[in-house]
Amino acid sequence: IPNSMTGVEFLIEMGLVTGMSLQSATQRTHEILGHLMMGEEKYRKIEEYSGGMRQKIKLAQGLIHGPEVIFLDEPTTGLDPKARQEMLETINGLTEVSGTNVLLSTHILQDVETVCDHVIIINNGKLQMQENVKKLMQRQTDVIQVRIGGSTEDFVKQLKKSGITATSGGRGLHVPYVNDKTFEQIVDSAVKSNCQLYEMERATITMDNIYLEVVD
Repeated sequence: IPNSMTGVEFLIEMGLVTGMSLQSATQRTHEILGHLMMGEEKYRKIEEYSGGMRQKIKLAQGLIHGPEVIFLDEPTTGLDPKARQEMLETINGLTEVSGTNVLLSTHILQDVETVCDHVIIINNGKLQMQENVKKLMQRQTDVIQVRIGGSTEDFVKQLKKSGITATSGGRGLHVPYVNDKTFEQIVDSAVKSNCQLYEMERATITMDNIYLEVVD
C-alpha cells in the first residue's frame, strides 16, 4: 500500500486498475469507505493510519471491484480490542451490504464463532471437518461447571465416594458428566458436605474445544 496516497486516492486508483471508469471508481470508493465507517480519515495519507485503519483500507481494496467472494487472511491480527470488534462487525455485514461472500482464515477461533456461518478445519493439508457453526455451538461438553460455598475439600471427597473425580477449573470445579444422574450426585454431595451450591450447569462448547477434538 503506497503510504503517500490518501485512502480515497488509493482506492480510486485500484478501481481504475480493475477497469472501472473514474466516475464508477470514485462512487464505489465512497460507498465502501462509508460502509467501513471511515469519515474524514479517508482523506488522510495512509502513512498516518492506525493498524485498524490500515486493515480497513486493505479490506476496501479487495471490495472495490465488487467480487462475489473475498478471502481474508487473519484480518484481526495486531488490532487492539476496539479495532478488532469494529473489524468483525464490518466483516459480519459484508454479505448483507455488498453481496460479497467472505472466506476467513484465522487462528483466533473466537472470531469464527462471532462472524462465520460455516467452519472448515484443515489439518496437515487434509479436510477434517466442515459444519454449520450454529449447530456446532449447540453441542454441550462432557463437563459440568460447579461453584460452591463451603469446604471444597469436603465436597470433592464426598463426590469421590460416588465415583466422581472433580478438578479445579476457572472460578469453580469441573465435574465429568456421565448422565443426568450426575446432577443428583452433585446435589447430594453438596448436602452431605454441608456446602452451598451456587452454580451447576453443562459447560458450553467453544471453537477451541472443537478444534482440539478434531485435530488431536
